[in-house]
Amino acid sequence: MKIAFDIAKFLTTKALKFLLIVVLILASIHLKNEITKWYKQRDLHQFEMETLRVKIASYEEEKLSLLKSMKLGKKKMQEQFTLQKKLHLAIKRHNDDPPLFFLLDERAQWEAELKLLEASLASSEALQKQLFKLSREARKTQATLKSTTLNQSLKLQQMTEKWHQYNWFEKHVKTITGTILSIALLLLLAPFLNRLFWYFLPGAWVENQAPFQLNPKGESNEITFWSDSNKQIKIHLEPDETISVKQDCYNSFDEHLARKNRFLWDRSAWIISYSAEMINMTDFHNPDTSPRQITLIAPQAEDELCKITLKDCQGLILKPSQIIATKGNIKLRTKWNFFSIHNWLRLVFRHIIFSGTGEIFLYLHGGGNEISADSLRIKEDKLVAYQSSCPVGLVRNENLWHYLLGKCNLFDYRFNSDKFILMQNQSSPLHTHKTPGERFFDTILNTIGKFLGF
Repeated sequence: MKIAFDIAKFLTTKALKFLLIVVLILASIHLKNEITKWYKQRDLHQFEMETLRVKIASYEEEKLSLLKSMKLGKKKMQEQFTLQKKLHLAIKRHNDDPPLFFLLDERAQWEAELKLLEASLASSEALQKQLFKLSREARKTQATLKSTTLNQSLKLQQMTEKWHQYNWFEKHVKTITGTILSIALLLLLAPFLNRLFWYFLPGAWVENQAPFQLNPKGESNEITFWSDSNKQIKIHLEPDETISVKQDCYNSFDEHLARKNRFLWDRSAWIISYSAEMINMTDFHNPDTSPRQITLIAPQAEDELCKITLKDCQGLILKPSQIIATKGNIKLRTKWNFFSIHNWLRLVFRHIIFSGTGEIFLYLHGGGNEISADSLRIKEDKLVAYQSSCPVGLVRNENLWHYLLGKCNLFDYRFNSDKFILMQNQSSPLHTHKTPGERFFDTILNTIGKFLGF
């Protein structure tokens, strides 16, 4: 868990804050550009629709003009047909009534009139062919215009449907905005609604349930407690006695003590040892026949040192992160339990248990003491250790408003036993003055840590 906490602290430094600010600024700029682009696309779409309407109107006018031209050409062709019939009839009549051959003047006039009629007929036929050609070209143009107009009309219809979509978005923008604001308000109130649910339903129900007891075996005389407010403890190691101490938790020792690095306090529980910073410890061993001294100190100025002595102890549930030294035959084991509603509501399924015979030295934030009472409530962050045979109950925090604001936990611990219980006077100073990002990661990692028993 220590690696996870270190990663979380690294990710919540000023570099991450700066990166988040840059990301938010870039996201805002991108959103503004997208909105501007959307309005430009809408205006361009509207311009293209108007241009298309103008084209379709011009095609319609051209079709009307062409239709008029075709009607006029058809009329002219009918006139030429009529003229040609008359000319054919006139030529036939003229040929049926030729003058006598010896009337030279009259025959010359007759031939001149015949040539004139034939020239007029040839001219009419040439004009008729030209009118036929123009008529074919006009029909082709008419078909082209009809096809083009149809395609443009279909395109205009598609663009009109897309335009309705643009209008729909702008028309319903208030509704969409209202929905977004409602969702944002729901997300904003979700933590309060969630806390209200847990406070008045599961929280009220668990108060009436029987307390949870991990192990029925264990007497209060198996554990004794001693504390010192002088911020240091002088330990006298008897001959052939060994003590394991964390780094930076001792300031002086007898030079005759043999020293040996201990990478992990318990190799069989290396994850617990690493997460509790019980790594790179130093084993001090007294090889002499006379007692030798080592002085233990508290990590912080406001902390006080204490000693828990175990004598054939069946089990002590303790926060391993506050241990600074161990002496004797101290054993560590873990136990899972998924069959208690108390464990589900506080998300603690794995219990870290110390047992055996020996001494455990630890520090308490702001001091602390062993307590016992007929009916006792302890804040979750103030509880340091309790005997595994001690029944544990849950009770809701008495201050609902502080819980709704996230300033305190939902449950306090309830004890009603003469077994060993240890509490400290202050919470960890690491939990204060944190950024929202650090508190977010700490909430996730603390939940995982509680699940695993840390």
